[in-house]
Amino acid sequence: MGVKKNIKKLISLPTEMSIAEIKSILAYFGYNLINVKGSHFQFKNDTSTKITIPVHDGFVKKVYLKIIKRNIMPLLCAEQSVTKDKT
Repeated sequence: MGVKKNIKKLISLPTEMSIAEIKSILAYFGYNLINVKGSHFQFKNDTSTKITIPVHDGFVKKVYLKIIKRNIMPLLCAEQSVTKDKT
């Protein structure tokens, strides 16, 4: 699945998403995986915003998807406004 489809899926807040889908979304928005300690994956972007996500059986629960969504929504809105300005 492409990153745009993964973003749409995240916005709809499913029950869970795979860590692979989450990694692709966060990488798209400039987050890098900086540490994995046990089941906790830590991502950080250029503005030093850090997101820690517990992963169990390869999936991220809805409560953590909400946190990710809250962190990327301003970036998504900024990207969409730039796209609209170009047209």
